[in-house]
Amino acid sequence: MSSSTPSASQGWDTHCHVFDPVKHPYIPHTPYAPPRRTAEDLMSAIPASNFVIVMSVPEGTSTAHTLEAIASLQSAGRKGRGTVVMDPIRMVPGELQRLHHAGVRSVRIHTLRIGEDVEVLKTLFKDTARRIDAAGIQWGIDAQLSLKTWSALVPTMTKLHEELGTVFVVDHIFCCSPNDADNPVLDDLLDLVRRGIMYVKLSGLDRYSAGKGFQAFGPLVRRLVSADRGGGLLFGSDWPHVVMGQGGQLSEVDTAAHLRFLQEVCENVGEGAWQKVWNDNAETLYA
Repeated sequence: MSSSTPSASQGWDTHCHVFDPVKHPYIPHTPYAPPRRTAEDLMSAIPASNFVIVMSVPEGTSTAHTLEAIASLQSAGRKGRGTVVMDPIRMVPGELQRLHHAGVRSVRIHTLRIGEDVEVLKTLFKDTARRIDAAGIQWGIDAQLSLKTWSALVPTMTKLHEELGTVFVVDHIFCCSPNDADNPVLDDLLDLVRRGIMYVKLSGLDRYSAGKGFQAFGPLVRRLVSADRGGGLLFGSDWPHVVMGQGGQLSEVDTAAHLRFLQEVCENVGEGAWQKVWNDNAETLYA
């Protein structure tokens, strides 16, 4: 494996967070309360040029901090984009167009907020997709769901893509464990990746490795990369690496090593896979 860090002359980190509990207070009873981390901290910590700020549970549905962070990134000469959490009642054309102009490109559905009832999610996916379409914009629907739940939603996602062109973005590699490398449930989902219906973030590997480290995901990552020679896959750091359920703790993650691991897997597959994962897929999705 190369010991060098991938060049940030391009490069997208599609899953990172910012926090400021003083200026942007957290929701009551937040399940975790991270310390302040800014867009400037992010640019110093992660060797990428471009970033997608993803709203997290403590922020509720206020988009103000995300928009501030996007503006800070853009002022620094970076491409800044956002993934927001919204109440459906606020998803009216004027508000969605305002957010789009500011750099938002997707809306996030998080199981810590709504659970994983498949029928509820089907309704929410349909309603969200139609509201985005009514605003005349092209946003993805981003979600952090289990592999089983994603699989149950395949018919709904396929139909919405056929009707409206909706694309879906998977947080944290389907919340898989390393043991899912040969899981047949992935077959239908990887077909959606090949058809341009779904994007998958190679993020959260340390979080879901059950203490084994991101290298334990080697077989699963190879399966995903090989499915379409890197098509439909995205890098996400999950910075600043919040520890769930432990107050404001952050974990130490070697992002450069994570990147080198992904780069090696992609280069073993070949056919430009790493360029797609590190840059090109995100350039398309977050244009």
